[in-house]
Amino acid sequence: MAMLKKIFEPIYDFFDQRFKFGNVISSGEIAIQVGIDMDSTTTSDLFHMANIVGENGTVIGIEPSPINIERVDKVKDKYQAKIVLVQKATYSEKGEMTMQFGTKAQWNRLDNIPGERVDEKFKDERIPIEMDTIDNILTELNIPLKEISHINLTNNGAEFETLRGMKNLIQNAENLSIYAIAGRPGELGRVNGEADHTAIINLLKEMGLKVKFQRFSEKFWSGFVKSRLILGILKGRWNFGQQTPGVVMAKKGNKSFSIFESYN
Repeated sequence: MAMLKKIFEPIYDFFDQRFKFGNVISSGEIAIQVGIDMDSTTTSDLFHMANIVGENGTVIGIEPSPINIERVDKVKDKYQAKIVLVQKATYSEKGEMTMQFGTKAQWNRLDNIPGERVDEKFKDERIPIEMDTIDNILTELNIPLKEISHINLTNNGAEFETLRGMKNLIQNAENLSIYAIAGRPGELGRVNGEADHTAIINLLKEMGLKVKFQRFSEKFWSGFVKSRLILGILKGRWNFGQQTPGVVMAKKGNKSFSIFESYN
């Protein structure tokens, strides 16, 4: 099994980053990752994007957990791209909040984000964190908004409020694509009483973007290959008949949707 993993993992990683980001970012561009999953450097979206933008590109990683920031900082020099780290949570306003740690980074959650707190997914540990808007963060970094190419939002239920705090970016970016995870089950997947993907779609359309939403199960790479074929063969989890979360994809300028675009 270890030998098979060594052989197939680089192949899997290559296709994973290309299906996720190959249609939205290119060499030399600026991309933003909000929420960093550091369970594995090979599967982290931050490093997928760093591989694509290359030595002339920049990836900005925004993450409230000091643990994840430290993990990225230790390995970021292995990548040719310039990686800029910001230890903050993102929201629609500037302020302070507490964050509860999950047993995995993907379950870390701000205390102002609703949703069930399943005991086995959360630790009895909270820390105070600073939260800010994307617009404020980019202003502080002196990043030219018109040059931002892609922003990837995977911040555990705070996607809608984060989008509300980046109106200046959306207005001024010339060619922009956005991925925002949405459609999670329960209260975590709702905004003011409606499905979060519906709220996000309406918000982005009001800002003039082209928008569509697809659940992971509806996509070939993330649905059939990753969620069914790979997990089925390796772990016996075939996931048939289960409703999965998905991704809201939004485009502006010369960015367009592709049938090869997939995400998970």
